[in-house]
Amino acid sequence: MVLTSFISKFMFVENKTFQRRQSESAFQTKSTTQTSTKDSMLTPESTQLEQHTDHKIDTKNHHSKSSQSLSVTIRSRLQNLSDPGSHGNNLHDCQKIQMKRADVLSLTDREKKRLTICVSNYLLDYNKGNEIWTGNKAEIRWNNHTFLNDRSSVLDIGGNTGIDASHIISLFKPMRYIILEPLKRYYNHLVNTFSSEHMVEVYQFGVGKQNAKLDISIRGPNGEGSSVFMRGPNGEGSSVFINQTSNKKTTIQIFNITHIFIRLGFSCENQLDLMTINCEGCEFEVIEELQKTNILNYIKNIQFATHSTLKYLKEPKYRYCRIQELLSRTHMLSYQYKFIWESWKRRDLVKLY
Repeated sequence: MVLTSFISKFMFVENKTFQRRQSESAFQTKSTTQTSTKDSMLTPESTQLEQHTDHKIDTKNHHSKSSQSLSVTIRSRLQNLSDPGSHGNNLHDCQKIQMKRADVLSLTDREKKRLTICVSNYLLDYNKGNEIWTGNKAEIRWNNHTFLNDRSSVLDIGGNTGIDASHIISLFKPMRYIILEPLKRYYNHLVNTFSSEHMVEVYQFGVGKQNAKLDISIRGPNGEGSSVFMRGPNGEGSSVFINQTSNKKTTIQIFNITHIFIRLGFSCENQLDLMTINCEGCEFEVIEELQKTNILNYIKNIQFATHSTLKYLKEPKYRYCRIQELLSRTHMLSYQYKFIWESWKRRDLVKLY
């Protein structure tokens, strides 16, 4: 089993002139010598992540008359496997990770109309979505993924006590199962729980929009036992999107999701079979960040919970409905309990499974 606490020092900030480049251009980053205060919190111990992944990131300098910034081309090595495994049926042309222009992310008039209807129907859809908690319907978040097998890869964002991971691993035995859990108590629990599972990797950090260390309140009977984004088995819970008034706090590390996706070795050549997200509000930032890039093309299935009732989550109804419209461009619904839990399958794979 692969264990590590932090990720290696890296910078991945898009260049100011990037949007003027052609769609073939790669991500633009500023020189690592211009490290910001938040990003400088990374530790040397993070080199463990590179030691435990099967891929590396190749960088190449490109000099321009108009800019001396560092242009980084992100590529992943192909796994040395006789079987294509989790690469599956790659119907997309293999290309570099790239940012999307702002106009590409704009909604069409038809999409805007659907978004308006989605927002206006929130209460009705939310109450209907809660039906997932009746009977054993909630188990769909485990048993729906029949496309998984012993060559598949899974990224589990918000590991908590490992309930979801345990069920998915037991049912489908994927080749690689990665768990991200920022809270130390649950990270340690996950390490112990999956110590005998060679396919499991556990990392003690969360993901979102930016690289940062955050102080968050712990809510529960003893002020402990809760994941930063997940609700614990005894009713404890916390989130960066609730009122941070508790005297019992902890510090957690957050990294940008696009950085993590690349650092874990995923790309057009090594696609991710399933990303499952349940992190008490960070789902919005994670999916929105991915939608700014072409990375969604390299994720075959996306499952996520929705926490639209969190007090300090900005515009959850609008953001959820906008995510729906943009996600439907590349994926189709596998199941949906609206505003609660849902899963999407990449369009080109719908007829293949």
